[in-house]
Amino acid sequence: LENGDGTTAVIRKAASGTRILRQYDNITYDSYGLKGETRFPREIQVSGAYAVLIQHGINDIIHPVGTDVNRFRPWSDLPTAEEMIEGLRFYVRTARAAGLQVYMGTLLPIEGWRTYADFREKLRSEVNQWIRTTTEIDGCVDFDRAVCNPAHPTAFADGFDSGDHLHPSAAAYARMAQEVPAVLIQKER
Repeated sequence: LENGDGTTAVIRKAASGTRILRQYDNITYDSYGLKGETRFPREIQVSGAYAVLIQHGINDIIHPVGTDVNRFRPWSDLPTAEEMIEGLRFYVRTARAAGLQVYMGTLLPIEGWRTYADFREKLRSEVNQWIRTTTEIDGCVDFDRAVCNPAHPTAFADGFDSGDHLHPSAAAYARMAQEVPAVLIQKER
């Protein structure tokens, strides 16, 4: 990160296909498809870590399509906002028990993604609203507002879409990095 002081390491623990609440037991390689309850307690065990920045949940929203489309993605997997928030609260409790500060990043725009629908946008907005307003964490990093089109906030701003309307571009990742609070990237905390 450009604003770091060179004394703080940033470790990214992302795995394709993961969700907060559901697991893909049909996939057998490393962390693909594992649910948060399985992954998170294991992955926050990093020597010297003092904080965690959590941004997770978009797959919970976009994956359920019905077994007629994908037998591993039933509609019953679609969570409510309350269920997702409870899943995020599990992360907060687990991180606090490990002695970590907890920051949470908002979920990015998804308009244009192949499974986009109004009900998915509503769910994303409700979860983001909780992330922005909860007092249960040490801070919100509003990645959504940083990369969305201000005139059309359900979609990425020009230059910030990787092309699939779900993943950020390199420019978007650079913009997101600017949102990370100094307390997470500088020695003086």
